[in-house]
Amino acid sequence: MTAGAAGIIHTAMNIDRDLIVRLRKRAEIRRQISTRKSVQEGKPDRIADLLDEAANALEAKMDREASMTR
Repeated sequence: MTAGAAGIIHTAMNIDRDLIVRLRKRAEIRRQISTRKSVQEGKPDRIADLLDEAANALEAKMDREASMTR
């Protein structure tokens, strides 16, 4: 792999890691908004759950890809 290609892959991984952090943070914020019906009723926030699920799936995909390139 060339240095340029490695740099592009590294940049893409950083963008993906940033997306994972942002997805999880947004889920956390949704769960803390006291005026949300699901929070008031103590029920799960389905959209927050989906945000976490997407972050987990993206992270798992990145881990699989990283292990293939080693």
